[in-house]
Amino acid sequence: MKFTLGIIAAVAVVFIGLFGIQGVGAFSSGGGLLASVSHSLQAAPTQDILMTFNGFKDTHPIPLSTDEKGVSVLSTYTSSQNPQQLYVGTDKGLFFSYDGGLTWHRFVTSDNEISENSQVHAIFELSDGSLLVSVFKNGEGTVYHTGDLFFSLEEVISFEGETAYSLFESGRFVYMGLSNGQVLEYSLSDEKMRVVRSFDAPIVSIERTPYGDISLLSKKGDIYIAPSPSLETGRKVKATGGFFNLFSSQVQALEWTREGVLYILDDSGIRVSYDRGKSFDLLGGIPSGSPIDTFSVQGDTIYVMSGGHIYKSTDGAVYWKQVDSFARSYDISRMHFFSSQQVMVW
Repeated sequence: MKFTLGIIAAVAVVFIGLFGIQGVGAFSSGGGLLASVSHSLQAAPTQDILMTFNGFKDTHPIPLSTDEKGVSVLSTYTSSQNPQQLYVGTDKGLFFSYDGGLTWHRFVTSDNEISENSQVHAIFELSDGSLLVSVFKNGEGTVYHTGDLFFSLEEVISFEGETAYSLFESGRFVYMGLSNGQVLEYSLSDEKMRVVRSFDAPIVSIERTPYGDISLLSKKGDIYIAPSPSLETGRKVKATGGFFNLFSSQVQALEWTREGVLYILDDSGIRVSYDRGKSFDLLGGIPSGSPIDTFSVQGDTIYVMSGGHIYKSTDGAVYWKQVDSFARSYDISRMHFFSSQQVMVW
């Protein structure tokens, strides 16, 4: 894959001029923004993460950062060549583990493109095995390309005062969801860039659905589904909630199963749709009775974090079993399955 900085930068300047990209302040709204695997809108700062290596039978608090204020996890990545190599992007740099999550170390690139002063918002593996990584540092967002797991970086494009919260590849195109609500389309064939769509909030997640189209999640909690490979058209998913289900409810996280079932977390709890988001049913029966912090769907199993406990259901939320409880001094906000047994909670 060839990336030519001069061409990309020139094209980007033209399109920024034509389409009037206006800085909205990438971080003016407060709170960390997560734009990768867990499709979430914010993550609580933490010094430690919790790891389980046997499917929650045992959990281990593991130091991630010595920063007294903690760090917010923004993105996660597992090496496809070596599943024991894990990477975590935070609001204070990039961390890695070469032993499957037992120990973590800070990763600083050779030319200091990624350091403790960097925010690593998205890490995305392209079809050829190389990576794109979105970094915000010193008031500038930059998307880099790396073919050797961050040891060398090649700049693809940069944005003054903005950053890319989400990255996605479809066919020969890479889509970038910017902090100002615009979605850019970059051609891997001729390295041209264009603005394909603009939203009223940053797009923090872009992914392909099992039906072949593309779903997008905004920072406001709106879901959009658009045909692939074009994102210029599409529909907004309305997940109603509140008083008598009359009001649109803010979606905090979403997951698609391989079978095409859509799960979302909103103010009312976890909802499930079997018709591509046209209608939703609220899942019930979760024993804690407390608000749901996060959830994950792995095959036929639904995992829910609520009230300091993790519950799982293997029968579509008819019966729930408590998996484990966590002694914690901070809010659990996310969970990420590196594998069926290897899970990070933070």
